[in-house]
Amino acid sequence: TATTTTTTSTTTTLVAGGGMLIGDALAKQVSQGRTALIRALSEGNETKVATKIAGATLVVQKLMLADLVASGVERTPVEVDGSSIAVSVPVAAMLAQFGEDVAVAVVAFHQPAEAQVADDGTTVKVYGLLSIEMSTLSNPGIAQNVSGLAEPVLLTLNVPAAARLSCSYFDEQAQHW
Repeated sequence: TATTTTTTSTTTTLVAGGGMLIGDALAKQVSQGRTALIRALSEGNETKVATKIAGATLVVQKLMLADLVASGVERTPVEVDGSSIAVSVPVAAMLAQFGEDVAVAVVAFHQPAEAQVADDGTTVKVYGLLSIEMSTLSNPGIAQNVSGLAEPVLLTLNVPAAARLSCSYFDEQAQHW
């Protein structure tokens, strides 16, 4: 069973492995991979491109929002192949926010983040880490802020529901979960 949560803003995650913070190296690989995928998507005829790097799977999907709305599509998924991870995008709400087609970049991290600090100061282990960025196709390398949508973006995580687990997001300003 997958846990589903709702968010109206993008999140940034720190990733740790084996109790050691590996965020900088992995963040650089993710950034380079995401840039290469966005470039490939904007230069070619593909609607979805993906790659795996050590520690994460990256997917970038082009959403032709006006065409989807005209076809009567209310939501469209951006799925991470080979997993149950998905980002369900409300098509009309995104078109209202951006006014044009978008690229949705999803990074699914393979390992939980160890020793993360929660808002109450306790140390927690974070599972199901995702990073999601949305950009317009006219400015594909510039992530846009997504907020105040009429409908939420739905996230499906690859984490089984279990006691003592709860959904959370990383507060970039406060620097805690």
